[in-house]
Amino acid sequence: MKIDIDTALEGALSSMKESVDGDWNCLEAHAKKVLENNKAALSELALMRVRGEITADELKSELEDESDTLRAEMYAAQVITKAMAQNAANAVTDALMNAVKIAI
Repeated sequence: MKIDIDTALEGALSSMKESVDGDWNCLEAHAKKVLENNKAALSELALMRVRGEITADELKSELEDESDTLRAEMYAAQVITKAMAQNAANAVTDALMNAVKIAI
């Protein structure tokens, strides 16, 4: 029997796209949640500067602290990113295994 590798790889690519698209929805939701969780603090800092309650240097320092918080919360998404890579790899394996089954 002969295996059509081009068709198998097209199927793998399609499966990878689907797995990444689904995971992107999770990642996108996580990013929105992180921003929503920090919205009040960021907004308050901006308003404090506009009202003249803090200096530009104080705002910069506070935003650096907030940046650390945002970064830490976004690092939690690395688990999702690793899952995306695993799902993509599994999609390729599954597509090739199916192509082999068809060829046999």
